[in-house]
Amino acid sequence: MKAQSMLLTALLAVSMVSVSAWAAGPQSGNPPPRPAFSDFDTDNDGYITPQELSAFQSKRMQERAENGGRMQYAGMRPELSDIDTDGDNLISEEEFLSHQMMGPRGPGRGNKSNW
Repeated sequence: MKAQSMLLTALLAVSMVSVSAWAAGPQSGNPPPRPAFSDFDTDNDGYITPQELSAFQSKRMQERAENGGRMQYAGMRPELSDIDTDGDNLISEEEFLSHQMMGPRGPGRGNKSNW
């Protein structure tokens, strides 16, 4: 009976720690959600300009810093040329989605965002 009580107490403690870690969100190492195309395309013209990309990246880094977020990928932010596959110096929604599918370590490798 005493062993069952100790086991139940241990399981309850593990559950509480797990729920706390889940609720902590990005500060616990979980990546933030990936941004949507519309988060970048602030003028709604259907393209992300170099200025819109830079403004979004700066804003995102500031928000992470203010919230105590991890900056482990700060040096790996994509350049416009990494995403702009047709060389028009703009990012279309198709190029954006294609880039997001790549992930930081190649196709289908996780959902961390370097934006």
